[in-house]
Amino acid sequence: MNKESLDAIEVYNLLRNDEKVNSFLEAQHIITELFDANPEKEYLKSSTKRDYYILLPCEHVGFDSDSHGLVVKKRGLDGEGKNKDGTGGVMFCLSLCNKSLSQIIKSIDEHILEDDSEPDDE
Repeated sequence: MNKESLDAIEVYNLLRNDEKVNSFLEAQHIITELFDANPEKEYLKSSTKRDYYILLPCEHVGFDSDSHGLVVKKRGLDGEGKNKDGTGGVMFCLSLCNKSLSQIIKSIDEHILEDDSEPDDE
């Protein structure tokens, strides 16, 4: 076994019962799940290629640019389109611009017109 592995085993054995380390690991696990949280969404309408949704406002964990620590941030309304063939889709990222519901719907309508005017790839 190499020195790096032996050092890691030694550190593990020294810290595995440390209450602060275990508290940190538990918090890290919870925070990781918060990073992965998805906002609730409501179906809006479909094009020939995608199903479009309104993403509802929610809170999420992010990094604070000043302190580089974690903070709870609020995310506004947004939109997304999921490809009907399951290969991905489009994210609008309109919550960054504080767009209103009517502006998001207008953007989705524009995407639907574009989707429906493109020829099928099949």
